[in-house]
Amino acid sequence: MKVARSGAALLVLLLVIVSFGCPKSDNQVSGSTFDGVGFIHPGTPTGGGTPPPGESFSVDGVWRAGTTVTFSSCGSRVPTLAGTQVVDLSQSDSILDVNVFGPCGTPIATGVGTVIGQSVSMNFTQSFFVSPNCTLRVQTIQSGSIVDNAQSISGTSRSTVTGMGNCGQGLPCEVRSDLLMARCPPASCSFQNCP
Repeated sequence: MKVARSGAALLVLLLVIVSFGCPKSDNQVSGSTFDGVGFIHPGTPTGGGTPPPGESFSVDGVWRAGTTVTFSSCGSRVPTLAGTQVVDLSQSDSILDVNVFGPCGTPIATGVGTVIGQSVSMNFTQSFFVSPNCTLRVQTIQSGSIVDNAQSISGTSRSTVTGMGNCGQGLPCEVRSDLLMARCPPASCSFQNCP
């Protein structure tokens, strides 16, 4: 009888622990979510305020990133490289691991970055298959300032496009853009019309 009671008590305890990850009453999963791929990200630190002298802001978490092209020498054969992406930043001290996703959650690129005080920089590479004879390689460097109590990053993006294979003339070329990133939440990282 004591064994049955202790087993029942253990079961109740496990159910209480599991219930912390259950949907909230408004049908949303607890914690932050990246709805594009259903990836559940741990609660994002707010990072607000000014860090102590000699320390950096926290940018750890999921961000919605938008770029607006200001210059391109690439012509119409190269994707515009403008638009919205989701960027997952994992921060350890001043070092960043960068994972970039398309609007519907497709992995695009991985890279690295740094955070020094209020400045952040990221570097990643992605490839675009054009034809069996041509693949474009895009090396992107993004840098900016952490603003709005670490809820936004404002800066620039510079991409160098090279071709692998027979991609024709005009490469390498460059695309420069304005960059604006907003932390998710409060920014929505849910995209419409995704399969």
